[in-house]
Amino acid sequence: MRNGIITAKLSTMESNLLKLRNHIPETFDEFKHDWGKQKIAERVLQILIEGMIDIASRCIALSGGAPPATSADAIKRIGELGIIENSEKYIPMVRFRNFIVHNYDSVEPEILYSILTKKLSDFEDFIKEVKSHADF
Repeated sequence: MRNGIITAKLSTMESNLLKLRNHIPETFDEFKHDWGKQKIAERVLQILIEGMIDIASRCIALSGGAPPATSADAIKRIGELGIIENSEKYIPMVRFRNFIVHNYDSVEPEILYSILTKKLSDFEDFIKEVKSHADF
């Protein structure tokens, strides 16, 4: 039986990812001149990453583990549990979340657009990996 909290968080991630994809401008030039799209991207990326961290923490708790010391540690530990294959793939996103939370006034549009156009599949991969784990 699937854990309801994890299932709900995965569903929220999928929904937000779909909505975010619908807000990505076709060109960087369009993106860098649209403050609203930049703020949407920042916030939705933060929410997606928070979802990853929450799911990781929940998986650790369900496995009987102690709470993780950091968000990156949570991702690393679910890799050790075999829930995800390569935690190093996801840890940069966690670090990016820390960056946008603490440096919200200076997020470069180039970084955001690069993530939007090159890294959203990492969220899809995370979702698939967690969904495929039989215990959760």
